[in-house]
Amino acid sequence: MVVSDYDGTVTYAELDDTKQELLIDKAKMYAFKVDDILKVQSNIELQNNAIDDATNNMRVAIDTDVLAGTYGDATTSFTAAAVDAANVLNFIVQAGQALDELNVGSDGRYLVLPPWMCAFIKLSDQHKVPMAA
Repeated sequence: MVVSDYDGTVTYAELDDTKQELLIDKAKMYAFKVDDILKVQSNIELQNNAIDDATNNMRVAIDTDVLAGTYGDATTSFTAAAVDAANVLNFIVQAGQALDELNVGSDGRYLVLPPWMCAFIKLSDQHKVPMAA
C-alpha cells in the first residue's frame, strides 16, 4: 500500500485480492518395522525412542529443505568481516540494519543461525553476565 501526502484530494488504491496458491511438491516420511507386536507393546520406551529419533530427523530434513529454498530467494546480501565470538552480536545487528535500510518490515522477522554462530554468542564477551560474589 502506498502512503502519500494529503493535499486535499483523496486517491484510493485498489486492493489486490488475487489468490496465492501454495505449491506442495515435497513429502517426507519415516517408518520402522515391528516384527513382534507384543514385544513392542510391552516395551513402550523402545517405540517412544524410535519415534523421538525419527521426529528429530524429520525436523532437520524439513528445515534443511525449507532454508535451502529460502536463501535462494534472497534479493540482497551484505558482506561482513569474519564472524567470531568478539563480533557476532555486531554482525547480527548489522544484518538487522541491512533489512531496515531496505524497508523490510520487522513484523514476523526472524533469524536462523547455524550452530557455530550460536556457540559464538554463548562465548561472546557481550553475552557474559558477571556473577555475584
